[in-house]
Amino acid sequence: MENLISLSISESDKAEINKAINTLSEKLLPHLHALTDAERQSLYKLGDNRLGFVRKCLTYSKNSFADQTQVFVDNAEFEKDVEATALLLEFFNRINPIVRAIEDTKMLAGNEAMTQSNMVYSVVKMSAKNGVPGAQDAFNDLKNEYAISPKKANPNPPKQ
Repeated sequence: MENLISLSISESDKAEINKAINTLSEKLLPHLHALTDAERQSLYKLGDNRLGFVRKCLTYSKNSFADQTQVFVDNAEFEKDVEATALLLEFFNRINPIVRAIEDTKMLAGNEAMTQSNMVYSVVKMSAKNGVPGAQDAFNDLKNEYAISPKKANPNPPKQ
């Protein structure tokens, strides 16, 4: 099996990374809101491509059309929402590639670990069938763990 990843992060780097994550959690999370899936589906998704439009609407609402929009629009809150969106987009655009790389690397490392685990499981299973001392207990232990572990059905589970 080709080994595609061999991750090793020094203890000092881990400590610095954890400190940075703690800072984000302490400083940013109190300002953020979690949404339900239904709420997420019902809301507009404003990205970089539409922020210019929103900023122009704010400018028009505050200036040229202030008399017409004041009944419907709270410009002070509108401006706060626009600035919050811009700031959060800036944060997101910097953090998202890191999160995506973490997800990809975790998936790659997990795949390699699971592939190797399946090989070990097969060896233990064969050893149990051949009466190797201690193998049946190890097989039963692994069989029970394997049965409760996956969140999704594995298309290639080891044969029992």
